[in-house]
Amino acid sequence: MSDVHFGVVGRDILLADDRLSFLRGMIERRHPAPPFAQSMDVTLTVAEDTFVVFEGTPSERFFNPLGTVHGG
Repeated sequence: MSDVHFGVVGRDILLADDRLSFLRGMIERRHPAPPFAQSMDVTLTVAEDTFVVFEGTPSERFFNPLGTVHGG
């Protein structure tokens, strides 16, 4: 994810495209990835009409006391 820019956009940029186009703009790097994606080590990889896909690899920093990744 080293080539990804993280940040937020202004309302004018957010509203310039429809929702799906905006999400695809994040995938195409025209818009920044959301800051939570940096914290969680996830990347938006698919944006369709009815679903989106974030991909990531959990690390030990997400383990619960039992040594498994906490789900939510």
